[in-house]
Amino acid sequence: MKKNITFVFNEGRAKRIEKDTNGPKEFFYSYNFFQKDNQNTNLIELQSKKKGGFYFFFKLIRKISKIPIYTEGLIDKDNLKVLFHSKSLIATNQNIGYSLLPLLKISRNNEIKFYTFIMGFLQNSRKNIFNNLILLNYEIPSFIAKSANLSKNSSIGSGTILMRNVIVNSNSSISDNCIINNNALIEHDVVISSNCHISTGAIVNGNVTIDKNTFIGSGAIIKEGVKIGKSCIIGAGNIIKKDIISGSIVY
Repeated sequence: MKKNITFVFNEGRAKRIEKDTNGPKEFFYSYNFFQKDNQNTNLIELQSKKKGGFYFFFKLIRKISKIPIYTEGLIDKDNLKVLFHSKSLIATNQNIGYSLLPLLKISRNNEIKFYTFIMGFLQNSRKNIFNNLILLNYEIPSFIAKSANLSKNSSIGSGTILMRNVIVNSNSSISDNCIINNNALIEHDVVISSNCHISTGAIVNGNVTIDKNTFIGSGAIIKEGVKIGKSCIIGAGNIIKKDIISGSIVY
């Protein structure tokens, strides 16, 4: 018997799927492909105009937590029956993911596997999204491309991505929620703090320290032993030979 799989969309997607049968399937997060192969694939929607007691309760939760939890839009007898009997639950954006968490907490089904698509995770908003997910006890994996090379005695934090042909040499440490883009080279004994972005083809030489929230542009070269402060922007192609203070923009 095939497992129950439930996709949770924002309001209106069911009608689009029904009407636009020849449209691009990628807009529906592979729902069509699961539905084709598994008759136990379900679709429910987060309703946007739900009122009543639950609305005011979760409005208060949103105000206190500053997290977009709209669980009231999912509280419906039929929805809850589908959700609580699912084996795999797929939230199609992070706000839906936040909204599902209270229901998962009260569910007696401990076997539900929960997946969330994250919108904007590679943009400036990724720091806030990451922090919210950590606050809500999400486990965020790191990703290493097959062609990337991470030295055995180097480490990366949760949510960090090593893209194609990245090389991270020995004794280097890359913290949480960083992006090391294609063909970047991180040499030995480098320390990169959280929420940094190292762009395509950049070279970070040995014993460099890069503080949090810093962006290193494509093809930039950071010379050995340089210390770069937090929230800096190093433009593409720059060669950095001396320390950079926090908040600097270098073109």
